[in-house]
Amino acid sequence: MAKSENKSIRRGIRNSYLSSIVSVTLVLFLLGAMGLIMLNAKQLSDNVKENVGFNVFLADSLSNAEINLFNKSLNGKSYVYETTLTTKAEAAQQFSQELGEDFVKFLGVNPLPASITIKLKAEYLHPSALAKVKAEIERMPQVQEIVFQDNLVEAINANVKKISLIILIFAGLLLFVSIVLINNTIRLAIYARRYIINTMKLVGATAGFIQKPFLLRSIAHGLYAGLFAVVLLVGLVFVALEELREVIYLNNINWIIILFGGIIVLGVVINFICTFFAVNKFLRLGSEEIHY
Repeated sequence: MAKSENKSIRRGIRNSYLSSIVSVTLVLFLLGAMGLIMLNAKQLSDNVKENVGFNVFLADSLSNAEINLFNKSLNGKSYVYETTLTTKAEAAQQFSQELGEDFVKFLGVNPLPASITIKLKAEYLHPSALAKVKAEIERMPQVQEIVFQDNLVEAINANVKKISLIILIFAGLLLFVSIVLINNTIRLAIYARRYIINTMKLVGATAGFIQKPFLLRSIAHGLYAGLFAVVLLVGLVFVALEELREVIYLNNINWIIILFGGIIVLGVVINFICTFFAVNKFLRLGSEEIHY
């Protein structure tokens, strides 16, 4: 009878720990999925920004060699993502195609200047950095004029801010709910061992001695949950890349590795903290209160 009861208790404890690991894994998976959405949104906004260009019209006095050299020097700037050079002849050809006739033959001269379309790196596409870049390019002697769509940049930045704010608020709420769920799950797991804690107290064990095995186990369980969540997230990334390739921009491996590492660390930290407080709660209870 006693053996059967002990087996039942041990089975209940194992089940409580297993349910705790599964619950924490699912919560960490949801947090990781939200993190992947945020990374994808950032990469998407960066791609949109880096496709916004402005035209730099060059002085007519420049030779083709000087134009090519200037274009090469622009590509070496830290803020330049990409440049596209359009020579005078190419500009005339494009305009003739749009116009439907050869206007150069009609005028006898090509009035169109050579130009360079510059696309900036995403981090430079905000008002203060953009103003500095424009001022620097305008001071260059090869530049005749700069044409830039300020309203388009302002609209992109405003929309990115709104979307980022919505995602951050949702992520914050999810994190709060996740911590509450993990805390409740761990408290239930510790509750299943409250009699063991009380017995150890009665035989004179110190608080540190009682806490140690629980805290070590919480670290292990948090690590397991984090690793399981990362495995699920890797599967999610592969499925997303296969099924939603057009809208998935998860190509920054370093950020993904940091996110996965953060999920594992978060699982360990939250498990440890919640276990610490749960064990302390039962340590403070008297022998009479332990039954309630």
